[in-house]
Amino acid sequence: MLIIAAVLFAIAALGGGAMAYVHFKQDKNPPIPLAVLHGLLAATALVILILAVVQLGATTVTAWATGLFVVAALGGFFLVSYHVRGRRLPSPRTSRENARLQCRAPERRKASRATGLWSGAAFHP
Repeated sequence: MLIIAAVLFAIAALGGGAMAYVHFKQDKNPPIPLAVLHGLLAATALVILILAVVQLGATTVTAWATGLFVVAALGGFFLVSYHVRGRRLPSPRTSRENARLQCRAPERRKASRATGLWSGAAFHP
């Protein structure tokens, strides 16, 4: 059972890699059929892994692995919610974008403070 789960996870990982390529290199959401196939393969593998752990008894390694796969599945459900709502999947910012946003932050605070829209305006005259 563990070998079947490992093979299904490996195939799901290939699909995840393809989705990551589409998301980051082509700058668009991955195709829905690919996301569904990835999710079904990973969910099936997770169920088989849980059944194997319950039947064979959990060692420390298998318990941790199962827990990590459950956390990954929760992350997958979070990303599926973006697909369902028709929104662009979230991406981590690049360091250049972070630097640009940090440089603009003091200007925004000053402007907001002058207009009274800053949340701490009552405490900072």
